[in-house]
Amino acid sequence: AALLLYLIFRVKERRIHQQPDNPQEESRRALRTDLCFDIELSSLGDSNFSCRGITKDLSTTGMKVFTSRQLTKGDEFYFRLYLPEESWPLAGEAKVVWCKTAKDGFEHGLIFTKMSEQNRGKLALKQGFSLLE
Repeated sequence: AALLLYLIFRVKERRIHQQPDNPQEESRRALRTDLCFDIELSSLGDSNFSCRGITKDLSTTGMKVFTSRQLTKGDEFYFRLYLPEESWPLAGEAKVVWCKTAKDGFEHGLIFTKMSEQNRGKLALKQGFSLLE
C-alpha cells in the first residue's frame, strides 16, 4: 500500500514539473472532447471577414474548427460559440495556431486568447467535468 501511494505521488509530482511553458502546448494537454457546436468567427484584423463553422473538438483552452474557408495561422478572431440550452452564445477571442486541408473544407486549431472564467466553466460543464478537479 505504501508503494502504491509513493507511485501516485511521483506521477502527480512529475505532472506538476512538466507544465508547458507556452500556451499552445498547454492547449494540447487540456482535456479535449469531440463536441460539435456551431461557431461564428469575425476577424479582429479585418472587420469585413467573417465565417461560420463547426467545432470538431473542444477544451477549456482551445478548439478544432471546421470551416469552408481557409484561415491563416496567426490570425485572431472574435468568436461566438452556440451551445445547446444556453440563452446566448459564449464569446471570446482566439488565435489560429495551425491549419490543414480536410475533405470539403479546412480544419483549424485555435487557442483561446480572451475568455471569461464563467465561459470556461460552461465549457467544462459541457465536457462533463469541473474546473475544480
